[in-house]
Amino acid sequence: MTRRLLLMALLALAACRTEEPPPPTGPAPTTATGTATVEPPATTEEVPSPDETPFSPEPAFHAIGSVEVEQAGTYWAIYLAVGEQGAPELEQTTDYLAGLGIESYAGDLACDRGAAEALGLSEDLTAVGVYFVEREDAQDFAEKLPTPPTGIAKVRTYCAD
Repeated sequence: MTRRLLLMALLALAACRTEEPPPPTGPAPTTATGTATVEPPATTEEVPSPDETPFSPEPAFHAIGSVEVEQAGTYWAIYLAVGEQGAPELEQTTDYLAGLGIESYAGDLACDRGAAEALGLSEDLTAVGVYFVEREDAQDFAEKLPTPPTGIAKVRTYCAD
């Protein structure tokens, strides 16, 4: 009877046994008095630096509070790009905003009364902006941009019809 119990106990232990994990292949762990250097895994993919990707939005980056403008409406505008009509940075900026889910276009700076004066620029230039009802929303959005905007101005919109 004792042999039978012993045999059953051994069978039960064998049934509960799982495969052991393979031994680690990296460097041996160090003692509490030493330090270990952890090397990042090798990769063949090049990762651009933040300076090389000026328009890399955070995953939860949104223009909360941005609005579609109405004729003669008063808004806080953030100008992300200002230049001569057809300048590549204007299209790049509208593409960037579209990637964030924000519809925008390049328009005459003169159509936003007060913008040229606030920015210290000529009304003859073209600009891409995002418009907000509240100044705080505009400032919050501007602070989250990867590069500072050209400027923020309180404007009255025309040419919106």
